[in-house]
Amino acid sequence: MLFGKGERETMTKSILGMLAVVVLSGLSCLACVAYAQAPVVPNACAVRYDTTAPVVTLNGATSTTIVFSSFWKEPGAKAVDNLDGTVPVLVSGTVRRGTNTLTYTATDLCGNVGKAVRTVKALF
Repeated sequence: MLFGKGERETMTKSILGMLAVVVLSGLSCLACVAYAQAPVVPNACAVRYDTTAPVVTLNGATSTTIVFSSFWKEPGAKAVDNLDGTVPVLVSGTVRRGTNTLTYTATDLCGNVGKAVRTVKALF
């Protein structure tokens, strides 16, 4: 179960005939990350904040030089989040004559942002 950033949620659950109420108010993103295996509290959920950004890994070198008249083939990147798994990567920047910076950004469901940068030097 995932609670969106800034949302207020109230979660109630009956455990062994007792009513346990957990109020999640004004918190960033919470996630039910694992269920306890203890027989005393079956299906108990371990809840924690997700403040970890996805890790963005570039395909290929972080810095490269090309001849400006040649075609730049974007090698891409991948991103993995600790809770969401594989997340999409957006590339921003352009390759023109001179030194160029391409930024690769990935955002998880809780709004945590991971980035990586590639430098492309385009020569005449």
